Amino acid sequence: MLPISPARRTARSLSPLILALIVLSCAGCDRSLSASAAAMPSAEGGVSASVPRYAIQFPELAPELAPLDYALHVYADDVRRKFDADLAVRKDNATAAPHLSLQFSVATRTQDFVSVVASGETDLGDAHPQPLAATFTEHLPSAKIVTLDDLFGDPAAAVQLLSAEARRRFEADAEARLRQQNLADAQLTERLKTMRTAVEQGTAANAQNFSAFLIDGVDGKAIGLSLQFQPGQIAATAQGVQQLEVPAKIFYAMLKTEYQDGFAVDKEDIQSAEPRSASTF
Repeated sequence: MLPISPARRTARSLSPLILALIVLSCAGCDRSLSASAAAMPSAEGGVSASVPRYAIQFPELAPELAPLDYALHVYADDVRRKFDADLAVRKDNATAAPHLSLQFSVATRTQDFVSVVASGETDLGDAHPQPLAATFTEHLPSAKIVTLDDLFGDPAAAVQLLSAEARRRFEADAEARLRQQNLADAQLTERLKTMRTAVEQGTAANAQNFSAFLIDGVDGKAIGLSLQFQPGQIAATAQGVQQLEVPAKIFYAMLKTEYQDGFAVDKEDIQSAEPRSASTF
């Protein structure tokens, strides 16, 4: 699958072994809590329970990014509530201290947009960590958190277009890498079939598959979208988030008028970028 470009990705997963400070915001104030990484000894001197560890880090954001800051804290609170609820009902079979790690980082900033990526994991202590990944984008002129539905006049048509583009490029890249392995014909055929099934499911034209994205660019006008595919969505979970950069010329004509000025495109490029139908593939 296509790797995440180091130049585009600034978010890094927190190590579950690092005990970090939790920073949680509230209206007009900050509060901090620290979590112990040590196991709680039982009355008999053994270890009967483990204290969960929390590590949640937020970026320092300018005042005009208050809507973005609020969205990050709402997400973090939701993640922690779910983690605590899962801990409350889990069976006492933990082999290690449960932990929640979550880090937010500013990934891209353009003239009109700021995008933040969240990464981390939760582990109930059963050696089966679950990855956390999400994105958040604020449109600076309107001070709104935007989704794909907000960006496009016809969201369903836009998702169809992005679906076709993602499937075409992910399949081409994965097939090229498989063919380079000089596999036996039968093995190659089987792996190609498995890969195509995974890519088709992960890039199917529905809003959930394309809910995570960054507005791509640096300082000036945006140049495209960086679609984020969650761990396990189109590749093995161990391969992490998969990213696909889609240039603005492909979808520019579908953008709502109020967002078009935020993207830099060549008019000739727009005319030459003929939308691909998902049925083509």
